[in-house]
Amino acid sequence: MAITLISEPITASIPTTTPYRPTYVDCSSDSANIVRVIADVFINNGAAPVTTIEKEPILGTTDQFRIEMGEINKKYLSSEFFNTSVFLETHDCSISADIIDIVIYEVNEVGGLLTTTWAEDGAGTGGQSVNNIYQFNGVNQHQQTMSDRYCDGVTKKFLTNRPQNSKIISSQVYRCGILPLTEGFRSYITVEEFDGLNGTGSSLASNDSVSITATYRKASYTIDPSFFNAATKSIVYHANDNGGSRITEFFTVNVVDTCADDVTLFWQNHWGEFDQYFFAGNQIEKTKNKVKSITNRLNLEYNVSDRGMKDIKRMNSREFEIFTQTESPAVVEWLAEIGESVDVYIIKNSERIPINVKRVTSEIVNDDDVVVQMAVKFTLANERINQLG
Repeated sequence: MAITLISEPITASIPTTTPYRPTYVDCSSDSANIVRVIADVFINNGAAPVTTIEKEPILGTTDQFRIEMGEINKKYLSSEFFNTSVFLETHDCSISADIIDIVIYEVNEVGGLLTTTWAEDGAGTGGQSVNNIYQFNGVNQHQQTMSDRYCDGVTKKFLTNRPQNSKIISSQVYRCGILPLTEGFRSYITVEEFDGLNGTGSSLASNDSVSITATYRKASYTIDPSFFNAATKSIVYHANDNGGSRITEFFTVNVVDTCADDVTLFWQNHWGEFDQYFFAGNQIEKTKNKVKSITNRLNLEYNVSDRGMKDIKRMNSREFEIFTQTESPAVVEWLAEIGESVDVYIIKNSERIPINVKRVTSEIVNDDDVVVQMAVKFTLANERINQLG
């Protein structure tokens, strides 16, 4: 008696996925007495399973089973907002991408008794193993082509929908990332600086980060623009494997200076990497105050008219609306992702502050001379609270 795998999500075309897209293993049993299967699920090569699943046969069959892992892994994926203390760094994404392994055991009914080789805490023997199912923290990918993100050649894309030649600012660390195709893949990033926009003009410098092994497939890179040449107007970057062969597209961004009242917003994008955009000085702020009071009994002889009110709690919430400058439709389409992300921050005095995005809208003015602008309304994640007690 044995379990046979019918399909599993580790083929060459789909080596990795997100937990918000169905991720399952189909299997069958050659046992005439099979009634269900039990599957132990392991995360990141852990010694003990994180959970155990029992599955009845698929409706209409007696010996075929489907085991879904996506819902399980949602609990174990986080986001990684990397900073850097040097010019260029490569980071191993150990909490925003996971390896899943499962071991499947049969449960047979013989003479009215249930028998299985499964045991608690992963101590069973003789189960069918399914190894190295990869998932990363990103949104549902049904409408996006994932195969063009797997870095196995020179044409693969970075983990962003950012348009080419968009802008980054000189005062904030810039982030990008890749999905290498193989486990234990070593990679690094190369950044070339130019004195013209869009990667034109003279090359001022070419810099490489140190390569690291991306244990869980996903790798992130951080670039600190404060290390750029003072004349740098744009950069062109790409990722290499450990042998120096290019594995990604060339990507070009322009570097601009900012004013003190600019707002830089970071959000986790569709691919689980952090994107950023600066809103240049266009901001509306509204403040709302709420108060909770009680009727106060005065500490002396009094009549009803002597009663007063005492404030026991005050809450201050601030709502902001920020606007882009005139942008291309491609940039505005990319920024619409802000409204889909649950992990959004602003940077204030070098402090990362979580925010809640309430609305993202775009506006097109005059079809003959197109002006496109994006507005984002948000509140700070925490209210200011002052109370008695």
